[in-house]
Amino acid sequence: SRYRTGSVFGQHQQDWFTRRLRTMLGGRWTRVGYETKADRAFGVAASRQNFSDATFNASAAWQLSGAFGLHALVGRGFRAPNANDLG
Repeated sequence: SRYRTGSVFGQHQQDWFTRRLRTMLGGRWTRVGYETKADRAFGVAASRQNFSDATFNASAAWQLSGAFGLHALVGRGFRAPNANDLG
């Protein structure tokens, strides 16, 4: 079997209002390819599958005072099946 994975990602952080507000945005695209060759001795059929998806995260942190702040975030994840899941 052959299992290949590749991805591209980026992230940016920005401070606003003399660092009282900090925002962050990140994104990632992932591609996974799985291939197995036929093996008649073990009863394995040839197979090929590809999986890809885009994910992101975004957050904002607002420092209200020295001891208090608000933090919000949202994100989306992706988990491609591994070779054991497919085999």
